[in-house]
Amino acid sequence: MSADPVVSLIGSGSAEAAMAARALLSANGVPHRWLDVDSDPVGRLLGAEHTGLGAEQPVAVFADGSRLVAPADFIEPVPGRARRRAADHTAAAGASRTGLVAPARTPPELVEQYVASARWRSEFAARAGLRTRPAQVECDVVIVGAGPAGLTAAVYAASEGLRTVVIERLAPGGQAGTSARIENYPGFPQGISGADLTAGAHEQAERFGAEILTGTEILRTHALADGRNELELSGGARLRPRAAVIGTGVAYRRLEAPGVEELIGCGVSYGSAPAQASSHRGQDVVLVGGANSAGQAALHLAGYARSVTMVVRAAR
Repeated sequence: MSADPVVSLIGSGSAEAAMAARALLSANGVPHRWLDVDSDPVGRLLGAEHTGLGAEQPVAVFADGSRLVAPADFIEPVPGRARRRAADHTAAAGASRTGLVAPARTPPELVEQYVASARWRSEFAARAGLRTRPAQVECDVVIVGAGPAGLTAAVYAASEGLRTVVIERLAPGGQAGTSARIENYPGFPQGISGADLTAGAHEQAERFGAEILTGTEILRTHALADGRNELELSGGARLRPRAAVIGTGVAYRRLEAPGVEELIGCGVSYGSAPAQASSHRGQDVVLVGGANSAGQAALHLAGYARSVTMVVRAAR
């Protein structure tokens, strides 16, 4: 990147925490340096031969010299993986679990692990310069998700003078923000990139006074005496809204192929953000899917990858 890096991230490229951190930084346009202890010569020097940085868990080193180490058991909210780990836990306890289907809640035995991971993500986001805490505890409406639906709701709510807070786990724009071209959105007859469309909605919502928290999610809710709920956020703050809008967006269908679940986060991922294409430079990439988003991803990846192969499951 041309700008001086705000953070240097050191770790194994297959570590889930490293992939989550890199996705957060790239999607929000935060200048950063990535040093892979498995393949980068400098990363290997730091990780194995010199300081041990990132050898066990990924570590972020910020411009002020401070460090933030990822949790040893970082987990993402991937239903298939959560079910598999839950099955491992119950099998170890001599129990069995059946009938679980995606999407699923985080299993109870993994809740604290997930909470620790979410808190680390929020602290990482805050120290990278992203906003993770609201200005006030009280608000009129909280919107969960900053995709096109959430940002549109924020524009309308804030423009009516409502104190509006938007909570976004990754980056404003959602799945639409990763689309190279959107041609069926009203008002753009020649089409528009998803990034430009959602960036405009983001700017518009903030101009009306909406607060957009990034790298943040709701950990728990607590019932209040007046009938409202207090939200405990992963960034450490609490929020007491009068109303809520849920706009959490897309959930990808899981690919039912043997061994795929074990490789999620270790070479297999769902979705293809343009900002992540450069990380596949010189690699052989396989895309499963034949819809327009798959075609767009293939064209974008072709500019970096050594080869791109599309696997289309439909007859045509």
